[in-house]
Amino acid sequence: MEIGGSTRLLAVVGDPVAHSLSPHMHNAACRALGIDAAYVALRVPARALADVLGALAAVGAAGNVTIPPNHRVPGVGTIVEIRYLYAFRESGCLYQPTYLGPRSDVTERECAVVQLKYKSDHEEDES
Repeated sequence: MEIGGSTRLLAVVGDPVAHSLSPHMHNAACRALGIDAAYVALRVPARALADVLGALAAVGAAGNVTIPPNHRVPGVGTIVEIRYLYAFRESGCLYQPTYLGPRSDVTERECAVVQLKYKSDHEEDES
């Protein structure tokens, strides 16, 4: 893989993140498909998350957040509860999902992104 000025940055962020296999899988896929991108793991403490996500978005980077290693990975199709710590109203982007666990008390039909609630501008100023 040759990294140059047009290479797109892809990242998995978290704390911890060293356990993630995402860079290995995604870099292999990018090479196989001829995609000019480099996928890296970035250890990002919670206090720096908003700044890092803003910087990544500003340079056109993309990626995901890893599940903490102290949770079992849920099976395909499992309904899980996620709390998003950051949601940018302007772009509709959701960042830093916190995995809370599987849910057996709701159906798939009851789950929708439209349920997302944004803090009011007033609440954000007080934080």
